[in-house]
Amino acid sequence: MQAEAHHGAWGLGTFDRWDLDMIQRDLVFSNKDGTTATCPCQIIGTQNTADETWMWAWANPSIPDALKVDALKVK
Repeated sequence: MQAEAHHGAWGLGTFDRWDLDMIQRDLVFSNKDGTTATCPCQIIGTQNTADETWMWAWANPSIPDALKVDALKVK
């Protein structure tokens, strides 16, 4: 239900692409027409589709500490 509300409110699931601004800690959704939606972001973990492995954010040195705050709470 929450996803449906976001779909109606700002178009979740309808954008052409998404990008992560790791410096600003924002997830930016965008369309070719210039429409954007931005929200704060945390990284919980990363998935490697090549070998089907998962790595928690707290174990990944390439993720800035500011993006690991919520993952560390889980740990």
